[in-house]
Amino acid sequence: GCEKALWIAPTNAQCDEINRIRFLALVEKGAQHVRVWARHAGDNRTPGPIPAETNAKLFAQERNDKRDSKLPEVAIDLAIGTRVAVSYNVCTRLKLYQGALGTVVRIAFLGDGPTTPAARLLDLNAVLASGATPPEIPMVFVQMDDVAIDPETNLPFSCDPDTPNLIPFVAVPTFTKLRGRYYRWQLPLRVAHCRTIHKAQGITAHNGLVLQPSDV
Repeated sequence: GCEKALWIAPTNAQCDEINRIRFLALVEKGAQHVRVWARHAGDNRTPGPIPAETNAKLFAQERNDKRDSKLPEVAIDLAIGTRVAVSYNVCTRLKLYQGALGTVVRIAFLGDGPTTPAARLLDLNAVLASGATPPEIPMVFVQMDDVAIDPETNLPFSCDPDTPNLIPFVAVPTFTKLRGRYYRWQLPLRVAHCRTIHKAQGITAHNGLVLQPSDV
């Protein structure tokens, strides 16, 4: 219960700290992990390279900019066992609504993926230094808490018959352009061990923990 419980905290800073602590705890247990950096492109068909200077400016663009309040995260720290929430209505037919919760169970790369601790947790300077070959965004398999029932099998939808509720997520482009020209590609997921009350609206959780509740 507690492993999947949604923590509710008053501030973004407290949420970030709890999410960081939970991530590091998974890493210490030896869980596969990676920092997934967004990629930018001039079109919404493939996340191809753009000039390094432009890329740096796009990474610096804050998410709290009113015009881009729905931008995906610049970087997401994921490990096997990380609790995540879907960041927008990916597929209502499968009940993959914004806020739907699940647990990361697989992280798959086309190649070998990062093989050293430093490569798994690249900082922004290292990402920008990679130039035309930014880090690959993996496919992430999430075991959702709840998905729709497949009418043919009368079982919950899953991409793996041996793992119920397993849904693969890949990078997708933003709906709107950054600086009127570029798209940000990222997984449609947000880390969700802990959320603020505001960001938890619309989320259905079976268990919850409230951190330092206010008198309001």
